[in-house]
Amino acid sequence: MDPEMVFVDITSFAMKLNKFTHWTVDPRVKEEVEKTCFKYFMRFPEGKLNMPNKMIAALLRFYENVEEHFVFGDTKIDLGLEDVMYITGLPIDGKQISGIEPKDPIDTIVNHLAVSPVEANDLLLYHNGKKSHDICLKSLEDKFKNIAVTEENVNSHVKAYLLFLLGNLLFTTSSFDSVSAIYLPFLEVHDIDSYAWGEAVLATLKVSMNKVRQGNKTLNGFAYLLLVFAFERFKCLRKIFELNILPSQFPLMLGWVNLTFKTFKVRSLMPSMTTCYEKLREMTDEDVDLLPYKRDGLEVELPDQFKRQSWMVYAKVYTICFNNIAKHPVHICWKQLGLERGHVRKSFGNFKRINLQERGPEKDKDWRKFNPFYTNCNTRWTKRNMFLIKKDVIAHEPLVNYVQEDDEIETEEPTQENTSPISTSPPRCNLESATPQDPSTSSLRVSTPQVASTSRFRAPTPRDEVQVHTLFSNPPEALSIEKYLEVLSFQISPQPTANGSIILTQTKYIRDLLSRFHMEEANGVPSPMLSNSKLSKYGTDYIEDPLQYRSVVGAL
Repeated sequence: MDPEMVFVDITSFAMKLNKFTHWTVDPRVKEEVEKTCFKYFMRFPEGKLNMPNKMIAALLRFYENVEEHFVFGDTKIDLGLEDVMYITGLPIDGKQISGIEPKDPIDTIVNHLAVSPVEANDLLLYHNGKKSHDICLKSLEDKFKNIAVTEENVNSHVKAYLLFLLGNLLFTTSSFDSVSAIYLPFLEVHDIDSYAWGEAVLATLKVSMNKVRQGNKTLNGFAYLLLVFAFERFKCLRKIFELNILPSQFPLMLGWVNLTFKTFKVRSLMPSMTTCYEKLREMTDEDVDLLPYKRDGLEVELPDQFKRQSWMVYAKVYTICFNNIAKHPVHICWKQLGLERGHVRKSFGNFKRINLQERGPEKDKDWRKFNPFYTNCNTRWTKRNMFLIKKDVIAHEPLVNYVQEDDEIETEEPTQENTSPISTSPPRCNLESATPQDPSTSSLRVSTPQVASTSRFRAPTPRDEVQVHTLFSNPPEALSIEKYLEVLSFQISPQPTANGSIILTQTKYIRDLLSRFHMEEANGVPSPMLSNSKLSKYGTDYIEDPLQYRSVVGAL
């Protein structure tokens, strides 16, 4: 079915910006929040933001809820991680927001908010006379407004405030006044930026967008992200609202909130759904801004943290927030990433059909491996550097995943070309020796790697040997020997001797290899394999990551 054939109606938004800004933040709490990725949300102005629900409803008529992107004729546009990064300023890489949903939230509330069990019970929301597992936002606000902030309890105040933010803006629900306690363990100030909050926000919003397409009339999640995305990407919508100036402040939501506050306030009437729908339907390619974030001044504003995460915009992964899962279809919408078809990998890591489960009364679920579908989605996230659609892109930072020590998550290996991005995750390789040896004279005995990592570093080939022979048969006298060896794809260290001859060693090659796989401190062994090893005809467990294993062995 053509996406626009489905009628969409939105009567309300669960996001409540005016309620969030109503909380008066203590200076000590503010100081702590300023250390986190959520600092930008404290800069929202006070007041009620009138969301143009008819415009959002018209836009969602063009949302294709199977592949999860917008379709305008032949043009396909996704609300993706790049949009989240520039608009919200939240991390798009890091540990996934998922894990165990406890059976009883009382212990979680007591441990993280420093309240008694009775007080924790009073914070829970009651619905139709029955106690739910979610925290009432009004009760949370009233409780902590009446508790003075001290050095001893400032951490619990910070968590309460951030939980209030999540419940009113980012992970809003149709109940309008509640938030789950499952987010509390993720709100430690010293660790909070290690989580991929941006992808969790995207997952929550996209799941709700799908539900609105199916008939729901309330849009949950951070709906303002969708609004700014629409103004950034679609020129016709900016024209309707006479928005002629684009903000360049990072994150963009702060600049846009000032523009939209003023614009929506002076307008006596919002555009009708018909007006917005017709403008969107008549759009040409020129009316779509494929690269809105390349404008002057904006990239300069991008903090280093996000420059290091920018490779994630190419990740063909599932975005995750506990039970909420959504696709990141960059393999379809690669044009908006500035790519040509030749830059894109073909046919690897196909998405599975989305099969979501609702949070219900039965708890103690581990949403990372609740069933095969959730296991697959979380596995792909933990190995996200293997699912980058852009050729030769490199993940510069070590992968950080939210995985417990006893987890046994299945490995999903993408079917892809041999050119693979580099992961800086350290492989778990064991080198055994009683005493350290010089790596230039050592052999490496490598055990099965357990961490996703691949390499594009190749070993010498016969063609390289021909090049070496040619160079040394008729060497140009004007060049040094180091210059002759630049044509090689590996490095050999020339060492002149007293009699004028030259010894070629691979000391530098071996040291670079150890560095590439984070094994500089490993010890060497005199032979690749122990002489007393016992072999079994039954074999052992399958290698968890054969790509990394082949990379290590092939480079030796």
